[in-house]
Amino acid sequence: ENGSDAKESIRKEEPLFKILRLHLNLQLGPLHLKKYNSACGLCICTRYFGTNISKSTALLLKCILKCSGPSCKFKCNLNILNNGYCFAITLNRTIFHPVNERVARPIRGSLRRTIMEKFKAGGSVYRIHAQYDEQRTSSERQAYNYDLIGKSKKVFKKIKSEAVAETLLAPDVTLGILQLHDKLLEEINSEGIIKGALQIVQCRPFCVVVFTEASIRLYDAIVNCPESVLSWDATGGIIKNSSAKQCLYYELTISHPNIVNEDSLVPLTFILSECQTLFTVIQWLSTFKDCHRKVFPNKKDAFPKPAIILSDRAQVFLQAALRVSNNESYQNFLARSYRIVTNAATSDDLTKTNIHACLSHFMMTIDEEEELNEANSPFKIELQAVYYECLEASIRNDGNLSSSEKIKGARQWLSYINQRCIPTIPI
Repeated sequence: ENGSDAKESIRKEEPLFKILRLHLNLQLGPLHLKKYNSACGLCICTRYFGTNISKSTALLLKCILKCSGPSCKFKCNLNILNNGYCFAITLNRTIFHPVNERVARPIRGSLRRTIMEKFKAGGSVYRIHAQYDEQRTSSERQAYNYDLIGKSKKVFKKIKSEAVAETLLAPDVTLGILQLHDKLLEEINSEGIIKGALQIVQCRPFCVVVFTEASIRLYDAIVNCPESVLSWDATGGIIKNSSAKQCLYYELTISHPNIVNEDSLVPLTFILSECQTLFTVIQWLSTFKDCHRKVFPNKKDAFPKPAIILSDRAQVFLQAALRVSNNESYQNFLARSYRIVTNAATSDDLTKTNIHACLSHFMMTIDEEEELNEANSPFKIELQAVYYECLEASIRNDGNLSSSEKIKGARQWLSYINQRCIPTIPI
C-alpha cells in the first residue's frame, strides 16, 4: 500500500482519531496546553495525519488550535510524533478577551463522561456546576475562561439530560416501565413470595403500584405497636405534559419513635396514577392487603388493622381507609363515632380503625379568621358588611348553601381580604 493510500485509510478510520482525541483530552489538555495557554479556550480547527507509521520520530498528528473567543486571534500548531513526543509552535500570540465575554471549549471526552457519571449518582446541576467552578484558576477567571463549566449552566443541563437518557431502559415510557418491571423481578427478592417492586403496571389509565415483600413484613412487625403512626398523602403533580393528564404520587408511610426520628417517615408503598378516584386508591390498598395475606397465610387476622390512619382532609383517603381497614362506609363510621363519644360503643366499635384528618389543614381557616379579626384597619367593618350582604344575596338567588360551600367561600373571602384589601393605615 503506497503512502497516499495509507494516508487516506488513516483519515477514514474514526476509532484512531477518537484515541488521539482522548490522548489530547487526558494528557495535552490539563498537563500541557493549560500550562502553555490557560487563558484561551483552545479548539482544533484543522488536523492532519502523518503517513509514515513505522518511524518513531515521524509525524503522527498535526493540529492547528485557535481560541474559541470571537475576538481573540491566538493560534498555534500542535505536533504529535509516533513516539508520543509533543510540541507546540505559536502562530499568533495575540490574546484578547473583552470584559465579560465568556470563552470556553466544548466539554467532551473524559470530562463530559465524568460529569455524566456524577449526574447518574444523583448530583444536581447547581451543585456539580459549583464544584467545577471552584476548580477554575485565578488566571482562568481573569481571562473569562470557562473551559471546565461551559459558557452557561445550559451546558450542564444538556449533559444531565444525556445522562438521564442513558439510564432509560427504553425511549417510550410505557415500554421502559414494562422493562423495569421485568428487571426488578430478577433483582429484588427473586426467590421470595412477593417478587420485584412493581406489583401493578397499568397503561390506560396510567397506574403503577410499588411495594416489596420487605415493606409488607415491616408493616406487619410494627403497625400494632402502641406508638406507631400510619399516614398517607398526595404530593401533587409530578408528571405532566400538554397531551396527558396530571399524574399524582401517593405514598403510604409509617413511623415509630423507637425506629426512626420523630419527623422521619418510612415509606411502605406508593402509587403513580393519573386517575385520582376512590376505586384507584382502594385497588392500591387492596393489592397491598392481598399480598400481605400471601406472605402470612397462617395468621387468623391476616391483615393487622392500624388504630389510626393520619391523612389530609381528602374524602378519597378517608373513605378508602375505612373501606379497606374496616369494610365500612363513611355513614357507618359516623354512626360508630357517635356511639363512641356517647359512651354507647360496643367492643367491635373500639377495635376498628379510626381516621384522623390532619389538624393543620383545619387550622388554616381558624388562623385566617384570627388574622382578620386582629387586623387593625378602618376598612375591616365595611368589608365584612359587604361580604355578608353578598352571602345573603347568593342564598336568596341560589338557595341555601351547604356548610362545606359556606366554609369554602368564607376561606376564599378571608384569604383575599388578608392579602389584598386590608392595609394597616388608611389610603
